[in-house]
Amino acid sequence: MKKFFLILLLANSIVVGLNSTINQPSYAVSVQEVPHPSQMHTGWVVDTANLLDQSMIARINTIISEVKTKTGAEIAVVTVPNTQPSATPKEFATDLFNRWGIGQRGQDNGVLILISRDERRVEIETGYGTEGVLTDAQAGNIINTKIIPNFKQGNYPAGILAGVEAIANTILQAPDFATPTPPSEGIPAELVWFLGTCVLGIGGLTLFMKTRKTYLNPEGRSYGAYVTEKPKFHCAKCRNLMQEIGRDTLEANLNKPQRVAEQIRSSAYRGWSCPDCKEHKRVEGFHLRTYRLTSEYDLCPNCDEFTLKSTVYVLQPASVFADGIQRTVQECVSCGFHNERDDYIPRNAPVIVYTGGGGFGGGGFGGGGSWGGGSSGGSSGGGDFGGGSSGGGGAGGSW
Repeated sequence: MKKFFLILLLANSIVVGLNSTINQPSYAVSVQEVPHPSQMHTGWVVDTANLLDQSMIARINTIISEVKTKTGAEIAVVTVPNTQPSATPKEFATDLFNRWGIGQRGQDNGVLILISRDERRVEIETGYGTEGVLTDAQAGNIINTKIIPNFKQGNYPAGILAGVEAIANTILQAPDFATPTPPSEGIPAELVWFLGTCVLGIGGLTLFMKTRKTYLNPEGRSYGAYVTEKPKFHCAKCRNLMQEIGRDTLEANLNKPQRVAEQIRSSAYRGWSCPDCKEHKRVEGFHLRTYRLTSEYDLCPNCDEFTLKSTVYVLQPASVFADGIQRTVQECVSCGFHNERDDYIPRNAPVIVYTGGGGFGGGGFGGGGSWGGGSSGGSSGGGDFGGGSSGGGGAGGSW
């Protein structure tokens, strides 16, 4: 009998231990709290949910850097424990995309893969310039066939890698990223039909964007695409239409770094208030909407505003025989934050003259892992985005 009770006590301890491990309380991460890749020195990947090891991060960085080099498109991978400060994981993804400015300004050729671990949700957010290449349907198919099946098996690294490879393949193989050749004579009937279809499609998309409701928390902060955004929002609490606050009230509530960001024209701000929530005293403040206007300034880790000016100096040029060294000096024009870092410049590739025929082999990523096991040097592997924006394109899925 004594031995039986000892076994029962041991089994109970194991169950309690497992429950405490499995049911760990998740903690929420706001968009502002997600560290920028340039601060983490992890290339294009920010893994705050601890789903990836260093070798997998290096492998993903190799793929994304290749896409960046060949097409100019920028891909970011972010994992978080939870997105609950935002109304939805989708809103979190759009805000983070626009806060970082993923993609090149004017081309908006960026992609964000967001994984919310505890909400069991994955979002692929696309910039305006990428939507024609990586459509919402394609993004959804990648989520459902490449990412989620691995996630359901508990294999997060394999799912993330498969998703990155599929997106990279789609971008690299898309003719839209090549310079089109104009027709030499006349306009074929097929082209006229195609252009007419595009006009109808754009009209439908415009109508959808105008009628689609965007929800904001009555208090807090988010990021938007300044040029393209239609300023009409609904309250995430009561679903009623929000009102833009007056300029004088907004200016009175901006802090010093935000006023500096306005003066240097790196950011613009708008405030939105929910009359119904204020009337019933559910909230006291308002929602601050931030718009990044230029990629000339980065996010200051101290001010949390786009007031950080970066200057790059080449200390030692790269050659065919040796890597070079460059120094990046960062200075905040608001708080005086100062940071310096040295990065390696990859050595120059030797010039090879081909005298015979042939050509270069076909590309693509193949069946998982054809990128090899390349390593990443941290901050030199990417993470400095070009100022792109997103209007909410992409897809999401749960597992």
